[in-house]
Amino acid sequence: MFTNDQVKMTDMEDIYKSMPIEDIPWNIETPLGTVLYFSSEDELKELFTSYFDIKELKTIEISGKFGTHLANYVFMGKR
Repeated sequence: MFTNDQVKMTDMEDIYKSMPIEDIPWNIETPLGTVLYFSSEDELKELFTSYFDIKELKTIEISGKFGTHLANYVFMGKR
């Protein structure tokens, strides 16, 4: 599993250049239109609070192709 500190933009580019797309753990269909963004809870809170009222913000564990992963879950309403 990759952590926020381990994954930098250059790392992401290297991953997509060197791995077959089907082997990238987070490359799965997101039928709800979700977006993958590498960030901390604090950074997300700072980014969102200008535009949204945050109802809930927490780190959750989700299933992936090759095991479970941590993800930030945010439920919010537009200001």
